Amino acid sequence: MAPILVTGSHRSGTTWVGRMLAHSPGVGYIGEPFSLTTPPGICRATPLPYWYTYVSAENQRLYRGALQDTLRFRYDFRGAIRARPGLRRAARNLIDAANFTACRIRRCRPLMKDPLALFSAPWLEQSFGMEIVVMIRHPAAFVASLKVKDWEFPFDHLSAQPALLDGPLEPFRDEIMSMASVPKDLGEQAILLWRIIHWMIDDYRRQHRNWHFVRLEDLAVDPVAGFSEVFRALDLDFTPRVEAAIRASSEGPRMGEHGPVRGIVRDSRASVRTWKTRLSTEEIDRIREATADVASTFYGEGDW
Repeated sequence: MAPILVTGSHRSGTTWVGRMLAHSPGVGYIGEPFSLTTPPGICRATPLPYWYTYVSAENQRLYRGALQDTLRFRYDFRGAIRARPGLRRAARNLIDAANFTACRIRRCRPLMKDPLALFSAPWLEQSFGMEIVVMIRHPAAFVASLKVKDWEFPFDHLSAQPALLDGPLEPFRDEIMSMASVPKDLGEQAILLWRIIHWMIDDYRRQHRNWHFVRLEDLAVDPVAGFSEVFRALDLDFTPRVEAAIRASSEGPRMGEHGPVRGIVRDSRASVRTWKTRLSTEEIDRIREATADVASTFYGEGDW
């Protein structure tokens, strides 16, 4: 069976979706080999040089072998030990290595959850035959989420990748270079980042009709029906255990932005509009106006 990639922007529900899909029998979860904070061992190319590293035919020699080993659940134990000495970290290495070994022995279908792999998704499909799930999130919700976390974005990680600026992100070259040289406030950063990411997603929708595009808001309103459709599209078994896990993760007593990786609990329906209480009217108007050129392809009047 083809490996699966769950991607999109960060803070778009990729962890929730990835974990729920991994409840299907015979699926093995792989967490974010493209992230700069992923523990060594998961991928021997870790750490990659940039947030949202762009892998294509031009630089694939640097990553193809390492990612192939990752998708085969081959843990880089030597690399992990070199990068993380000490007993406590050794214990974490053993757990990660054991999980990979179990998945390899069981011949699990790899599921790679990685929003940072978004720009490399076409190469991943071409190189490994991956089936792609792309998550979409409302711009105001995305901005509010980054503000809650106080997460700024280093735009020099985009400006330092000529193949990215001269290729898929060429329409945003000037804005990226400006933001990289003189960073603006977190809200402006989040708005630009949302526009870049979702402009790319919209382009993917036109070019890759076989990919699966999912709005987080639609999934949150009716998780069981929404997930059953995604499971069917990926030819995954939607068992009673899977349904129970989805209900347990989405019918919690409160909104959890994306709680602990192994303990996601949220009231998914209530989470859809939390941005309305986290942002002022002025902020919402600012986001709506600034993202209108891209947001209108995903969200209508009623979504604001």
